[in-house]
Amino acid sequence: MNIYGVPVVVFGWVWIATFFGSVLALVYTISADARARGLGGSTSWVIASLLLLPAIWYWVRREAYGSREYEPTARERQARAVALGIGGGYVLGATVGPPDVITQVVYGAPLGIVGTVVVYAYLSRRTDATT
Repeated sequence: MNIYGVPVVVFGWVWIATFFGSVLALVYTISADARARGLGGSTSWVIASLLLLPAIWYWVRREAYGSREYEPTARERQARAVALGIGGGYVLGATVGPPDVITQVVYGAPLGIVGTVVVYAYLSRRTDATT
């Protein structure tokens, strides 16, 4: 079965790859941020990051845990960009697209790529401005 001239299984693999890639990026981002704030026990932060609500709770309240001991590394900024860009792309694709999973993947993948580039450029500019 083909949709837009592409086999359906390709859409499934694209969604699986981008979903797990963004989850791993989120896990790395939260774990690295917790480590930079001196909140040892990165294993507990990895487990908390796998569940979306504790990850969001940490990210909103991260300033309450103290300041970072060092600036975010380039790898951490890249992981943040992937997590926020791909996640935001799929949320935007699901919002503007019809309630069809295939169309949401078709909209979400390009929006995630563009979102990743935009978020990385923003994070780079923000880090350059603060130093």
